[in-house]
This record gives sequence, C-alpha cells and structure tokens, in this order.
Amino acid sequence: SGTLRFLQVSIEVMARDPAVIQSVEAHMPHMRNNILLVLSDQTLETVVSAEAKEKLRARILKETQFVLTQLTGDVGVEAIYFTSFVLQ
Repeated sequence: SGTLRFLQVSIEVMARDPAVIQSVEAHMPHMRNNILLVLSDQTLETVVSAEAKEKLRARILKETQFVLTQLTGDVGVEAIYFTSFVLQ
C-alpha cells in the first residue's frame, strides 16, 4: 500500500557438524547479505500469515544452503529457525 513497514527477524541455523557452524560463521557476511536481499523483497502479504512465514523460512534455508554450497561445496545447514519475528 506504499506504507513503509519495519521487519526485524532473528535467525538460528541448525547443523549437527561443528565444522558447518564454523563455515557459517566464516561466511556470515555473504549469507547475511543474501538473506537481507530475500527479506527486503517481501510484502506485508508474504510475511503476515503462519503459512507465509513458513514459505519465507524455506526460502531463506534454500538461500543459505546455496551460499554454503557455492563457497564450501557442502550444503551444511539442515534447517533455519526464526527465533524472533517483529513486524511493525
């Protein structure tokens, strides 16, 4: 509707291998950039419902796995979780 909105999210990644967590930390600037691009592309309709949030979570997981695959050759991350989700 042309109204500016504020979206703040906190995301945690799940991986069973400590080496994957180290890779995530090492490549965080690249991953963070790509996640921010995904989030900035959202509209109110694509973040307001539980189903929409689940689709967004899946998209961020896919983007995270893409970055890790490109940089390390390993998908690594098994899941991502929103630990905070604030929309104003």
